[in-house]
Amino acid sequence: MGTFAAEGFGGDCVVVAGPTASGKSALAVALAQALDGEVVNADSMQVYRDLSILTARPTEAETAGVPHHLYGLLSPYETCAAGLWLEWLHALLPEIWARGRVAVVAGGTGLYIRALIDGLAPV
Repeated sequence: MGTFAAEGFGGDCVVVAGPTASGKSALAVALAQALDGEVVNADSMQVYRDLSILTARPTEAETAGVPHHLYGLLSPYETCAAGLWLEWLHALLPEIWARGRVAVVAGGTGLYIRALIDGLAPV
């Protein structure tokens, strides 16, 4: 578990990353339950609605009892980029931390994970 701190932005965050079908979602839920956390999507395809089966989005049974964020936000006709995801994340993480909870960021999109850890160039 690491703490991410920037001006006015800091709290506990666990990152679960890896390839498709490696068990990230199940591990994220288990960690969120153990750490009193909330799961945050870091998969570029799971931000889309109507693609649940294609993206192996966690089922309702798998998400029961643990808040999940940034899933199914956009229609398949909208475009998402790492910068937009990072904006959503920067708005969401302080809310999770204000509740006294740990953010468990889970996904397989390396650019999203890198954006969380290292930020993005302002260009």
